[in-house]
Amino acid sequence: MTGPSLGRQAWPFLVGRGRNHGYRTLLAPDFLVAEGDYGVLDDSVAPGMVAEQVKVVPVVTRAGRRLTVVHTTHQVTAADIAEPGNASVDQAPRDEFGRPLQLMYGFVCAEDRVAAPHPDDLNACRETALPVYRRFLGDEEGFTVQSGRAFPMRSALTALPAPPRPVSAPSGRPPSGRPPSGRPPSPTGASLPRRTPALPGHRRGLISAGILVLIGILIFGLVKACTPEPTPECDHWGRCSSSSASAYAGRDAPAQGIESIGATRTVEPGRGAWIIWPLPM
Repeated sequence: MTGPSLGRQAWPFLVGRGRNHGYRTLLAPDFLVAEGDYGVLDDSVAPGMVAEQVKVVPVVTRAGRRLTVVHTTHQVTAADIAEPGNASVDQAPRDEFGRPLQLMYGFVCAEDRVAAPHPDDLNACRETALPVYRRFLGDEEGFTVQSGRAFPMRSALTALPAPPRPVSAPSGRPPSGRPPSGRPPSPTGASLPRRTPALPGHRRGLISAGILVLIGILIFGLVKACTPEPTPECDHWGRCSSSSASAYAGRDAPAQGIESIGATRTVEPGRGAWIIWPLPM
């Protein structure tokens, strides 16, 4: 709600630069000077592009105090630096580089934002700030910040917005301790084992058949290598009979002490047996 500041107070302040020194706080509210927290004025107040234009700036001090700063920019004139009762100087003061001097003055109020700055409040601050500025120009090196006292404020105020409240989780959302699926969360760092995808059915059949063929070949080779060939039976005349006589005649005769042998079938090819005898020497 906006309305007149009945019974509210404001504190004057002044930020300016001199002939040899840059901008600094020259006058500050007494409570900020006591707390050493008036640096917020240096940080938040800057010269305006348009002279006498009023600005309203909400600030927060280093201690967390919320304030509203109202200020305007004024170019120093020759009449501003003339002491009361003395004749004004011939020209406006300038800095060491020949630039005109400027100052920013206004007031500070606590907790409330100024909706409509009243001209009388700014005029009161100007009347307080100019004597302070003249003392500063008289001794820029040894000047220390001055404390400003509160005065009744006429400007209309509106309450500062409350700081945002923490956003709570929407209703219906499951507690943070369990995932939406209802399963308990896995321990930190743990991971579920990965499942190897199964092969298609026809590929499994081909692999199994190939393994069986290899096993059969190995078994056949082992049996072939370990089975001895039958030796022909021979009578006392040296005649032998066997179904493998032909092989024996060609390979095993020298092993039996027979220099040369002959062989013939007893019946038609493919049946019966061979008869082997020694040939005449």
